[in-house]
Amino acid sequence: MSFAIAALAMQAGGSVLSGFGQIQQAKMDYGIAKYNAELDKAASYDVLESSFRDEEMSRRDYEAFRGEQEVAIGKSGVAFEGSILDVLADGSARAELDAMNIRFAGQQQAASLQEGARAGMIQAKASKRQAYIGAAASLVSGAGQTYGSGHSMGVWK
Repeated sequence: MSFAIAALAMQAGGSVLSGFGQIQQAKMDYGIAKYNAELDKAASYDVLESSFRDEEMSRRDYEAFRGEQEVAIGKSGVAFEGSILDVLADGSARAELDAMNIRFAGQQQAASLQEGARAGMIQAKASKRQAYIGAAASLVSGAGQTYGSGHSMGVWK
């Protein structure tokens, strides 16, 4: 009889350890997902900062280029009127569009990283809940099996 009780205790203990292991795995997975989400969020801020710097640099580069154009036009003796002004205005508009596209691309990339961080946290929370449910299922299943085994061995009457 003592052998049967020991066997039942080990069976029950195995179920408890299985549930505990599932919970520990869930906690570790959650911690990793949270860390990755924080990295993605930080990266999104870096992408935004970088795109703002690139946008500003694009504007400065064009302004320098435009200054060189104006100096060359002035040296050539051509008056700043008519089609020359149209060409300069068109160049300015295109440069501004380029700068805005740089900003937009950075915002899109940052938003994608932010969304990835949110999705990772949602998945981590769902996995954590699933592990707790799995642990509870292991305990209930183990209890049922232990009872069934005990009944078969005649420990419970």
